[in-house]
Amino acid sequence: MDKSSTYEAETRRFRTLNRQDLDLLFNPDQIQTGAKGLIFFGNQAQNPLDEQTLIYRRDGCGPFPNLLDIPGGGSEPGESPFVTFRRESKEEFGLDIEPEHIDYSRAYPTINGKSTHFLVARLAIHHIETIEFGDEGTSWHIMTLQEYLHRHDVIPVMNERIYDYLGYIATTVRY
Repeated sequence: MDKSSTYEAETRRFRTLNRQDLDLLFNPDQIQTGAKGLIFFGNQAQNPLDEQTLIYRRDGCGPFPNLLDIPGGGSEPGESPFVTFRRESKEEFGLDIEPEHIDYSRAYPTINGKSTHFLVARLAIHHIETIEFGDEGTSWHIMTLQEYLHRHDVIPVMNERIYDYLGYIATTVRY
């Protein structure tokens, strides 16, 4: 199978990603600062706001102390956005994110000319039992997306990115 056929076969696994999104997501030369995203558990809900997602409370150090946050973090040299998200999910929660788990990805420009990425992954419900909470934060929670969006103790920019995702799926994905 030639490179083009392999690429096409791989991209069929992604329901909502276009070729440009895929190129950015897996490109290790992408100049980026990090990747964060939602991890949904279980079958896709009829209403996206009912999705069960993984949230954690940040510790009292660093930016956004004691606020609720979503998995992910800063990139290391040479990492693609996907590799950053995969590594951070493993470090923070012991979860193995594979390319086929990614349903959505979007790059956002930063003030320093780089980009940061927002992703959405879906895992089977039994993965909740395998969570091993790391040392970044004080506690983890599973809550619906609606519950998270109505909280006042969250990082505002994450809500903006979640609303971008909800707007995107409202126009492209049939539930």
